[in-house]
Amino acid sequence: KDHKYTIGEINQLVMQPLTKGFEAELWNTLYYNTKVTPYFIFTEYDLPNPKYYDPKTKNIYIKLSQFQKDSDFDKTRGMIEELLHAMTVPKLNEYKDSVEYKALDEDYQIAKELKETYKETEQYQSLSDTQKSQMDRMVDYYLQNIEEFTVGISDPYFRAFLRLGQSKDQNLLESLIERVKKLLNKILKGFAPSLYTDVTSDVFNFIF
Repeated sequence: KDHKYTIGEINQLVMQPLTKGFEAELWNTLYYNTKVTPYFIFTEYDLPNPKYYDPKTKNIYIKLSQFQKDSDFDKTRGMIEELLHAMTVPKLNEYKDSVEYKALDEDYQIAKELKETYKETEQYQSLSDTQKSQMDRMVDYYLQNIEEFTVGISDPYFRAFLRLGQSKDQNLLESLIERVKKLLNKILKGFAPSLYTDVTSDVFNFIF
């Protein structure tokens, strides 16, 4: 049975009791500045990532069995990460002309090219049939569009796929993480300029 909570209920039941210090400051700033209203849906699913934001439904999905095992820190950090995605990813198209978006799109194009050849790599060939099937599924899913691509770095199979590619002088995963951080930070400044103090100059460094 799925358990569905509003952001207000998550704030009251999970985040206020479990966060303190920087985590609490970060969550409260996001919570009181956000205009998005995703549902947090606790359920079971067969994707490997324990939490994810779905750009199509605009909801956050959390694997209940894993959440119950997580430490308080992992629980709250995951909630913060997914709320950040819910706040920033739908705004990507508004920043298409920015340097940060164009850099991210470069990596997206590289990843789409990598899709044509990754099955020939030694790393892929060394996987079990089950692992290959899971990676293929995640590659198809996260290369649908740039919104899915942006949130794909939370998935372990997609991260493994990205490590097979190169973007300039670093592997594609390292490059994508840096480019996602820069673009989402730029978008986040529009929501919550107060986050940008000496202490919290780069919110996404806390997440990744």
